[in-house]
Amino acid sequence: MLTRTQAQDTRRFPAAILRAFLVDALRACGLSEADASTVAKAMLEADLTGSDAHGIFRLAGYVRQLKRGAINPRASIRVLERGPATALIDGDHGMGHVVMTYAAHLAVELARRLLAGYEPSAEQVLRLCEETLGQLYPERENLEILLSPRDAGLLDQVSSDWKTRHPGLRITIDATLGSGDCQVRSRFGLTDARRQSKLEALSRELLSV
Repeated sequence: MLTRTQAQDTRRFPAAILRAFLVDALRACGLSEADASTVAKAMLEADLTGSDAHGIFRLAGYVRQLKRGAINPRASIRVLERGPATALIDGDHGMGHVVMTYAAHLAVELARRLLAGYEPSAEQVLRLCEETLGQLYPERENLEILLSPRDAGLLDQVSSDWKTRHPGLRITIDATLGSGDCQVRSRFGLTDARRQSKLEALSRELLSV
């Protein structure tokens, strides 16, 4: 906590000015405009959200490491290995913010491709329904599950014992939904567990910096 004197001596700067300063400093160390903007945005976001340990005070250290060659300002990031749902990348000693952003974009791309042809089994449909219903806990009564025709048919193949935990539960077929999609309607509105919604949430979470 700052003392009264320290607080009085503190100077405040608009975030936009700090961001421009960060970009200029990083550009002077050899980063491209795009990469400098990525790093500046992440550092500023850290300060604005209370994660000061990753904020602008790190700039001096980054500059020293860039100048002595410990960090590569023009890193050539590449994928070394790639599977259906995983990948191994070489960051080429680049700024962590830049490598992380590359990895986040790749993770979203892999998830999108993996889910594109996803056709869950009956047990997986049941688990999806239970997980979506669980988001509404302790609300249990008079809920309505919306499923694709295929998934609703698969759900008929499993034991109905799970429905007893949700009195008044209704299952509605929605032809606009695809396999692996699920929505639950309650008195609070619609809980959306469609694949596209999950991908969008993943993108926001990974690419928020």
